[in-house]
Amino acid sequence: DLRENKATKFNEKPEYLTGGYINAGFYILSSNVFKNIKKISFSIEKDIFPKLAENGQLAAYIHKGFWTDVGTEKRLKEVRDKLKNNS
Repeated sequence: DLRENKATKFNEKPEYLTGGYINAGFYILSSNVFKNIKKISFSIEKDIFPKLAENGQLAAYIHKGFWTDVGTEKRLKEVRDKLKNNS
């Protein structure tokens, strides 16, 4: 949920999609975010972002332009090839 570029709720990969937005892009975090983490391994999306959202500390930007997943080498190559062929 968003209110004035602040995420008020954050749910990474919910079991049931109810609309809304997706989490994609890059993050800018203060090192203070990690001070109270006691786990050796953690998920930023599942352990950190929901708490930041609850505390009004998670800002968001809604990108209205083109976007596609390039999270694997195969997808990155496909997108590069497509962009080369369309330019």
